[in-house]
Amino acid sequence: TCEDKLIEVLIVVYYTASVDANKVIEINPYLLGTMSGSAADCQYWERLLAKQCRLYKLRNKQCISVSAVSKLLSNMMCDYRGMGLSMGSIICGWDKK
Repeated sequence: TCEDKLIEVLIVVYYTASVDANKVIEINPYLLGTMSGSAADCQYWERLLAKQCRLYKLRNKQCISVSAVSKLLSNMMCDYRGMGLSMGSIICGWDKK
């Protein structure tokens, strides 16, 4: 029936568009990443990205640029293309450039 379809849609919307999930992850004080897709995939890869940013800062004594961070995430994800990851992310922030 029409009511059953409506209930199914509402259940899907509730679990898909949860307001309980934090959709923005802080990578460091000047970089943020957004989450789309599997929360577990996004959180894992953005935490790994934050680790790489900290290592860059320790090695080079300066913060990594926003464009370099987005390129780093792209390169990390490239090896896993076609393996079933569900992740979309936008990296935003500011730097000296």
